[in-house]
Amino acid sequence: MKPALLVLMVVALSGCAIAPPAPPDAGRAQSLSDFPMPDAPDEWALSARAALAVDGEGASAAVSWRHSPQRWRLLLRGALGAGATRLEGAAGGVRLTLADGRTYRGEDPRVLLARLTGFDLPLRHLRWWIVGRPVPGIGGRVTVAPEGDPLAYRQADWAVTLGDYRNVDAYRLPHRLSVIGDGLRLRVRIREWQVPP
Repeated sequence: MKPALLVLMVVALSGCAIAPPAPPDAGRAQSLSDFPMPDAPDEWALSARAALAVDGEGASAAVSWRHSPQRWRLLLRGALGAGATRLEGAAGGVRLTLADGRTYRGEDPRVLLARLTGFDLPLRHLRWWIVGRPVPGIGGRVTVAPEGDPLAYRQADWAVTLGDYRNVDAYRLPHRLSVIGDGLRLRVRIREWQVPP
C-alpha cells in the first residue's frame, strides 16, 4: 500500500494601490460557462511538497514537476524514506519508473496509476488545476475571490480548492492546492514556480 501512495502523489501589491472592484459573483459558486478562462502559462516548472491521504493512510513527498505542451515529467522524492519515483508523458504515452527501477508503460497516466495502485487520481486534470484553471470541456462550478482569482472548482466529482495566489512574471498563480474525491485527499504546497520568458 505504501509504494502505491508514493506513486499517487513574487510580487505583492502594496502601498496605496487601489483595489479593483470585486467581480459581481465574488464568493458565490457560478457555472464555468459564465467564467472567463484565467490566463496561465503553457510551459512551466514547479517545486512543491505534497501530501496524499487515501482511506486513512497517508504519504508525503517532495515534488518536481516540469510541463510543456509536448511533454511533462513529474518526480516524487522522499515519501516514507523511499527514493525517487518518476512519471513521464509525451504524445507516445506514459512511463512510470519506481524507486527500485521497475518501469511500467501505458497510454494514460490515470489508467496506469489505477492499474498499479487501485487509486483513481486525476493526473490529466491536475495539470490544469495546479495553474488555477478549470479543466476544459467537462463543465462544473467555480467560486471566485473578490480579487478575481478562482478559489474553488467543482468538476467531475472532484472538489478543488486553490489559494495563496502570487504574481509570477506575467501570471497570477496559486501556491496552495487541495483536491478531494472518492476517498482521496491531495494537498500541494508550491514552493517555487518557474515560467520561461
